[in-house]
Amino acid sequence: MQPLSGLKGSLLIDDTYNASPKAVETALKTLYEIPAKNKIAILGQMNELGKHSKALHQEIGRSCDPKQLKLVVTIGKDANKYLASEAERRGCKVVRCPSPYHASDVVRPLLRKDTVVLAKGSQNGVFAEEAIKELLYNPEDVNKLVRQSNSWLKIKESQFSRSI
Repeated sequence: MQPLSGLKGSLLIDDTYNASPKAVETALKTLYEIPAKNKIAILGQMNELGKHSKALHQEIGRSCDPKQLKLVVTIGKDANKYLASEAERRGCKVVRCPSPYHASDVVRPLLRKDTVVLAKGSQNGVFAEEAIKELLYNPEDVNKLVRQSNSWLKIKESQFSRSI
């Protein structure tokens, strides 16, 4: 969990290296403990869960607390379908995104000094670090994000278009 300075005095928590149900649950609990008026969770799909994917994404959706979160932003097929639906059932405001770039476009206008954004998700089909990248106050902090080598950037480019 890497704290980074975000636009307009916000705090970004980059926890995008990977995502398992236990790790996402722990990250959300950590977010809930941070004193801030506005908390946003960017939650990407958890890959490699096989036949348990639906149930585990639903479980994380039930961990989304509408009293704690101003917004839940999801990225990836199972997160958009199962996690998002459960979070909405709990009363959370949810935005489903086709890409991390769309997620950053959704979150950017909500940033201010009293805002904390947590980003968590798996790699292929998600790459939530790209959402964080576009919300950084200091562009040089991109070097602190995961998967920024040329080979990774080519993989991301092949999976997402910035125009989405």
